[in-house]
Amino acid sequence: MLQLYEVRGEDVEFRPSPCCWRIRMALAHKGLAFEPVPWCAVEKERIARSGGGTVPVLVDGDKWTRESWDIALYLETAYPGRPALFDCDGDRTKSFFLDAWITNVVHPVMARTVLLDQYPLLAAKDRSYDRERTKQKFGVSFKNMCHDPDGGIGQLRGILSPFQLTLDRSNWM
Repeated sequence: MLQLYEVRGEDVEFRPSPCCWRIRMALAHKGLAFEPVPWCAVEKERIARSGGGTVPVLVDGDKWTRESWDIALYLETAYPGRPALFDCDGDRTKSFFLDAWITNVVHPVMARTVLLDQYPLLAAKDRSYDRERTKQKFGVSFKNMCHDPDGGIGQLRGILSPFQLTLDRSNWM
């Protein structure tokens, strides 16, 4: 059975990672059963075979794949008889663009709005690691990152507004 290593919170059922959520959705779309493997960020040795130190990590037999985009591509190749995540190369290209935009534009702004609320829910042994990682990833302290969550919400609305306009003008909903 496939195994999906996912970051967990103090409550082992709490899964705070949007990158892991992407893979859960991909596996569900493809109709693939998996065993969720709760993981704390300080437990790097548990996922060392993947070649990295972050999750998601998908284990399929002896194959360890990390990073949500690489896992999605792996699933397409390894399970071609299942529903496709991308119907064509154009879909793959658009999905790659959207993945990069969300990771590099949306997530940093979203982090400003949720980190303070999320922090107490993290696994206790991950909290100081998470503070340091925030500083490394965003170049500011945790405190400075989270000083204005309401401003973050306004900024998030601004960067998402073109998508709302697109949805309003489409027949998708």
